[in-house]
Amino acid sequence: MNNRTWKIELGTGSPLILILTRKDSQPLNIIEWKKTLAKFYDKANFLIIDVAEKFLQENGDKNFTIKELAYFLYKYLLKNNIQPHIIWGFSMGGMICQELIGYREFQKTPLLLISTNLYATKKLQAIFSTWYLSLKYGTINDFYKVFYPWIISATNLPLFSIKKYNVNKIDNFGIKKLLYCIKAVSNHNACDTIKKASNKILILFGKNSTLLNQEEANIFIKYIPNAKIYFVENAGMRIMNNLDNKTINLINNYINEVTK
Repeated sequence: MNNRTWKIELGTGSPLILILTRKDSQPLNIIEWKKTLAKFYDKANFLIIDVAEKFLQENGDKNFTIKELAYFLYKYLLKNNIQPHIIWGFSMGGMICQELIGYREFQKTPLLLISTNLYATKKLQAIFSTWYLSLKYGTINDFYKVFYPWIISATNLPLFSIKKYNVNKIDNFGIKKLLYCIKAVSNHNACDTIKKASNKILILFGKNSTLLNQEEANIFIKYIPNAKIYFVENAGMRIMNNLDNKTINLINNYINEVTK
């Protein structure tokens, strides 16, 4: 499966922003990322990496932890002399960010974290376990039935209804990758590592997210009280699909502030 895309470069600006992606059964999609970054395209040169995809391509069929993915990425960045101005992590990518700044070379690198958590609470572990079992022992449609209610806005919950989801065909590699990712996030805990951070951190949550909300924000506040936390109006987990002008300006101002 080494022909699957794991890295994309986009953008017309000069600062280098490293983007670490969410867990996904699919390889990177340039059309999706052009759309995601459309409002920021001229602000930076974006290096987008699916760390889990690259890890599995190089190491074969095996489980991994978030710490192992962070170390794998750390070695890749050093080998290729990559020193980003900002590291922008989405969901699982945000967890990898938290572990990456445990390494001296990245402790001062500013972070922009989207819909992520510092550790897997019992609530999150229960949810992730349901995702894992529905995918491992059911169909892909069974998985999406229990997955989607947790990532969409609370105002659009498919309560007491059965919906057939139109999903891209997922091959065996993609299913295994997703299973490994779910297990990895279920055991994530970066509380000790995050204390080493001496950088600016902006964390965004969807105000209508059913999965990550004030409880998860409070955990970040406890361990990194200087982090700036913002809740995006009318958004669930996938907040980049619901950006208002206020949030766009917030992100642009943060990029300008830490790269000037």
